[in-house]
Amino acid sequence: MRTNTAPVSATVTYDLGGPFTVDRLALWNEDSVGIGLLDLRYSSDGISFSPLSLGLTPTDNAELADYPAQVFSFAATNARYVRFEMSRCPQGTTQQQPGCAIGEVAFRVADQQQVPEPATL
Repeated sequence: MRTNTAPVSATVTYDLGGPFTVDRLALWNEDSVGIGLLDLRYSSDGISFSPLSLGLTPTDNAELADYPAQVFSFAATNARYVRFEMSRCPQGTTQQQPGCAIGEVAFRVADQQQVPEPATL
């Protein structure tokens, strides 16, 4: 996700497709216009959001570098929607491009049950 204009903040809401208990987030913070400060909020209905993890400071990745995921852990929470409230974009003082951007995100489902494999015939 990247904004097309030059904001210093942005909001993105992810629909997980159903209720899941999540306890971690892997974030690949974009190198040239990444997030400086991140607040995570969650919801079961997509209307009323509660704090999940506030004041996260993603890594300021060097421009054009091959950057890894940064993992943030939080209390296991049942959610269908996770909202990113991003600010201080772009992070760092050497960034030339305006805007807020996310390279990639992944959520960990805390109570994921193993799916049995079908029996071999």
